[in-house]
Amino acid sequence: MNKIRKVVLSIFGILTFGFIIALNLPPHGYDHRSPIERLKVEATKTQMKMLSSFLVTLYREREFPKNIKELTEHEVFLEYLKEKQYSTNQILVDAWNEKFVYRRLGINNGVLISKGPDRTLGTPDDITSLPRSAW
Repeated sequence: MNKIRKVVLSIFGILTFGFIIALNLPPHGYDHRSPIERLKVEATKTQMKMLSSFLVTLYREREFPKNIKELTEHEVFLEYLKEKQYSTNQILVDAWNEKFVYRRLGINNGVLISKGPDRTLGTPDDITSLPRSAW
C-alpha cells in the first residue's frame, strides 16, 4: 500500500510541476526569439505603421502607387524625407536592413511586407502592414 501511495504522490508532483510551468509560458508558447530580435520586430512594425499612414494620407484621393519606386519619386514623399532628415534607403528598409516589399492590392489599398528575421519572403515570420486575411 505504501508503494502505491508513493507512485500516486510522484505522479501528482509531476503533474503539479508541469501545470506550474504551463502557467508561466506566454499564451502562444515559448517565444524563442532573443530580446534584440523582439525589439527589431517592434521597430519594423512601428516603421511600417508610419509608412502605411503616410501612404493612406498621401493617396487618400488618388490611386495607391503601383510600386515602391512610384512612391519614392512622389514629391510630397521626398519633401517629407527631407524634413525628417531621412534618406530613402533608411526609411524603406526594415530592422534587418532588408528592403520592404510593397504589393498594391487595388487602387485604394496596398500592403508593406518585411521579410522578417529569416530574410526570406513568404515565411511565417514575415511582418505585414495588413493582416494576411486582408490580402
